[in-house]
Amino acid sequence: MPMNRRHLLAAPALLPLLPLGAAASAYPDRPLRYVVPFQAGAMNDLLARHVARDLTARLGQPVVVENRVGAGGALGTQYVTQQRADGYTLLNSTSGVLCIVPHIIDAPFDPFRDFTPVGFPGEGFTVLAVHPSVPVNSVEELVAYARAHPGKLNFGSAGHGSFGHIQGELFKQLAEIDAVHVPFPGSAGALNSAIAGDTQFIFDAYALQHAQAGRLRALAITGPGRWEAAPDLPNVKEVGLANWPVNPWWTILVRSSTPPEIVATLNRSLNEAFEDRSLLDPLKTLGLRPERLSPEQIQEKVRHDHAVYGALVRRIGLSSRS
Repeated sequence: MPMNRRHLLAAPALLPLLPLGAAASAYPDRPLRYVVPFQAGAMNDLLARHVARDLTARLGQPVVVENRVGAGGALGTQYVTQQRADGYTLLNSTSGVLCIVPHIIDAPFDPFRDFTPVGFPGEGFTVLAVHPSVPVNSVEELVAYARAHPGKLNFGSAGHGSFGHIQGELFKQLAEIDAVHVPFPGSAGALNSAIAGDTQFIFDAYALQHAQAGRLRALAITGPGRWEAAPDLPNVKEVGLANWPVNPWWTILVRSSTPPEIVATLNRSLNEAFEDRSLLDPLKTLGLRPERLSPEQIQEKVRHDHAVYGALVRRIGLSSRS
């Protein structure tokens, strides 16, 4: 049937839609990048590599971890905002990056405007550990020792505004002690410093493995109750810090405006993966409890904790913003 003027005018408007629809239906048809805004070997990196291995098998395309380090995770996060919203660039992020950093600096990203969550590796545990040279065997003894030696203890973290930094400052406030924060460009550097004895204590999930090997001494955990990987370690809420309000969590995101079909594919694949023991077991070893959540449920958690941590940052006095 010959095309009339109305058909000719309408046809060009349809053309741009065809490649998008075809791309979404074929997704994924090439490798994906999984950006970790922290150093290789750190907690966030180990988590991402476990997830990437599982997603590679599920999606039928390589998922390649890419470390982009700096500014407490802000640089790698900003990098993802500059990529196409096509589902081929994933971001491994944390409550620290999304809910703390924006309250401390003028972050080059917006956790709500720039991203859509697709998976929730879970809320996790961290370990309060000391170097073996510190003559303490409990949180109570650490508090007493720190009070007797004000300003003499250092604690390391993955950077200014990182979750380890917030936990250390919160510990100082609740325990009424004086200690010095030493920031590193990632948790691997902070752990190495604690193991070497250059810093005396640290909050980090991966510290458990070093404690079990005798390189550190674990005193307590933060998190939802006790940790099955270390059932004898008390929760900080059991040892005098009952008002401890924060636990870390991890999430996986893509750019906002990513086609909803692609968001659904990633969310479904990740939720299935989190129930598979081949991924669930190593994540539990890292101190994570994955949850099967929708993008909307994850975003609700981000909004809630963004407000909670903002109030905490202001109370502790960490914000450098006007």
